[in-house]
Amino acid sequence: METHCRARKPLPAGVFRGIAVVQSFGSFPVAPEPFAFVRQTLPHQWGAEIFSTGLWIALPLITVMLFVNLALGAISRVASQINIFAIGFPITLGVGLLGLGTVARSRKRV
Repeated sequence: METHCRARKPLPAGVFRGIAVVQSFGSFPVAPEPFAFVRQTLPHQWGAEIFSTGLWIALPLITVMLFVNLALGAISRVASQINIFAIGFPITLGVGLLGLGTVARSRKRV
């Protein structure tokens, strides 16, 4: 007795779109006011929180990079024979990555 295993044909993409549309009515219910859900989700508070968090992450890094660039500027004035681009790029990159790691670790504790 032979059994033939037929591969199932995939469903057309329209079926998945239809399912997505039906499920979207749970997230965005149909109501007399079409954008009433926006008032419930408070996107302006989300945006303010995201901006505030990004600013608190970036401020220490900006400060550290300012001091690194000031130090590199002083070095380039004192020792003009040093190629500041060859030295400055790896130093800036290394200090930036170390600062980012430090900020990420300190942010995790909060």
